[in-house]
Amino acid sequence: MVKKPAFWLLALCAALLSASASASGLPPANPALAEKVQALPEADLIVYSPEQARHHVTVFTDVNCPFCRRLHTQMDDYLLFDIEIRYAAFPNINNALEQMHGVWCSEDRKAAMTKAKRNEIVKVEGCRSEAVNDQLEIALVHRFLGTPAIVTPRGRVLYGHVTAEQLIEVLELEAATP
Repeated sequence: MVKKPAFWLLALCAALLSASASASGLPPANPALAEKVQALPEADLIVYSPEQARHHVTVFTDVNCPFCRRLHTQMDDYLLFDIEIRYAAFPNINNALEQMHGVWCSEDRKAAMTKAKRNEIVKVEGCRSEAVNDQLEIALVHRFLGTPAIVTPRGRVLYGHVTAEQLIEVLELEAATP
């Protein structure tokens, strides 16, 4: 049985922690991560861009991740909100490393990504993409917890399935926050 003073002390600690986490309700910004992600050459990413992008995110994805697959099937929704999706590789489930090397080595990487996310095998014999290795290293160094790991321009990381509506709210709030 929890005594009342202990309960109130725990409640006070929880309130102080949540108040200090972020006044905006956003995950904390990580300028070092933002810098590394922004430095990734666009040629090393798989980019889905609307006609006029107002925002962009870099999504560290795994072709075998069910939440990543769901995000991919809803690509048109993100584009409707003028959000550019820049895929980076974070292979961590089953044969994802081999598959993602195949995707990045393909002539049509967007078609290969869609194929791989449908659980179809993508192979390009004798090819290993340095881009996949570099992107995986960023994910490991920054200890990403899973996929998709959606990195905002300020280095905030959102995990799991985030709808287009939720993502645009975060990006608009981030843009309005100094």
